[in-house]
Amino acid sequence: PKRASSRRPPNPPNLPSHSRLPLLAARSVFCSENPLKRETTNALEWNMSGLTALQRVLDHKIVAVIRADNGDLLVDVAESLLAGGVEVGEVTFTVPRAIRVLEKVADRLGSRILLGAGTVLDTETCRAALLAGAEFIVSPAVNVEVIELCKRYSKPVMPGALTPTE
Repeated sequence: PKRASSRRPPNPPNLPSHSRLPLLAARSVFCSENPLKRETTNALEWNMSGLTALQRVLDHKIVAVIRADNGDLLVDVAESLLAGGVEVGEVTFTVPRAIRVLEKVADRLGSRILLGAGTVLDTETCRAALLAGAEFIVSPAVNVEVIELCKRYSKPVMPGALTPTE
């Protein structure tokens, strides 16, 4: 059997060459003028809004994963993180009422924070997160339907591909 090449393909346009994001995640950022416009775009077309969100994640290098057994205090936690200089946060769907938390954080902090949703397992959760204010999606596995939905909504998606033991 032929051995797969370990050589990494080049990054898509406008991404720093030192980026360590999986190529699949980088290619899944598709944007248009209207983020809710349901149009398929070419994989090499990059619009500023999605690229800007991805660039913010890469520039800040810190994504605060915000989770708790009770989501009531997480809006205050996100605000405190922002006050401390952490401008990128991810609310995981392990948090009870995660949609409500995303909405509250988005309402209170607006564009001052880049808000994402994590532990997104299916398209229903993904769409609800995006409509609640998430600007990027993190999934623990590669789910093609979630990636396609993020493409449709012009939002970055970072699917997991391996577990720590693999």
